[in-house]
Amino acid sequence: NKMKVVLDPPYHLVLQGVLDAPFVSNTFECLAYYGLAIQFNVTRVTSVANVEGDFKIQQSHDNIGWVDSTIFPTIPGVNINSFSTFASVTQGMVPWKYLRIIWTPTAGTGFFDAAIMGVRV
Repeated sequence: NKMKVVLDPPYHLVLQGVLDAPFVSNTFECLAYYGLAIQFNVTRVTSVANVEGDFKIQQSHDNIGWVDSTIFPTIPGVNINSFSTFASVTQGMVPWKYLRIIWTPTAGTGFFDAAIMGVRV
């Protein structure tokens, strides 16, 4: 009998992350997960400019040296004019032990939450 564990409720990597400066999320241990989805909820708080920038997912085997993920695509050119929800999804076994989110802003300010969901085998 194989037992699968589903993240329920989703694990929050970020709660109210500020988007007007570069940001690095908490680390999530993703070893032995089969398929992961990261949901981003972004809110703009300035009426001057849209929130713009890039979300990048990085992974590591030792929680020290980080590389850009080869299984999650970068979410470039995020342009939020009020509120938006979007996701990055991977299927299959996750070949890394740790995961984190990097935000690189180019304009505007706002907040974001990021929740991760998946099935551990």
